[in-house]
Amino acid sequence: MSGDMHPALHHVQQPPQEAPPAVAPMRFLGAVRMMGGIMHVYDMGDGLALLRPVSPLGLEARREWVVPLKGVLRALQQSA
Repeated sequence: MSGDMHPALHHVQQPPQEAPPAVAPMRFLGAVRMMGGIMHVYDMGDGLALLRPVSPLGLEARREWVVPLKGVLRALQQSA
């Protein structure tokens, strides 16, 4: 194979240089006991909630779940 680029690579378009869409900040709603442990709950602003498990030391794990906010709000109200 020669040192020339593959012909298909000549047709690759560059991505647009526009700024990425702004990400709305998430709002911390509290902690709730569910799924066998304690979860921190964040409102994502679009009817969804982000759940992050919390270790016994209070550290958030890297795992996350996106769930409907309505169901999590019920769990938060019951735990209050």
